[in-house]
Amino acid sequence: MEALGALLKKDEVDEQGALAQFDRVLNEERDIKRAHLALVLGIKNRLSTEQEIKLREIKSKIAAGQLPSPEAVQRVLEGKLKNVQEGVQGWQNEGRDLSKVAEVIDGLRSS
Repeated sequence: MEALGALLKKDEVDEQGALAQFDRVLNEERDIKRAHLALVLGIKNRLSTEQEIKLREIKSKIAAGQLPSPEAVQRVLEGKLKNVQEGVQGWQNEGRDLSKVAEVIDGLRSS
């Protein structure tokens, strides 16, 4: 996309070059979308019947607004992670002992 953008910014655009670059971008997007679908299908085909039922229930609850969407959960978690990182940085700047924080992080990694 960056290369295409650079081509299009020129005063006189090389039409064939821009179209060729656009084709490369579309091919890459297609490959990414295909890989994403293959991943989703691979996961779906590995679910047990019980897991499929649970997944349908979760999707229904998200659609009904009873559960937050995965994107909303990710935004909340990213905000909380940022707060933790800022807090730890503040403690480090104050010269506080961070060994307990390291223990908690190690515990999260092993779980």
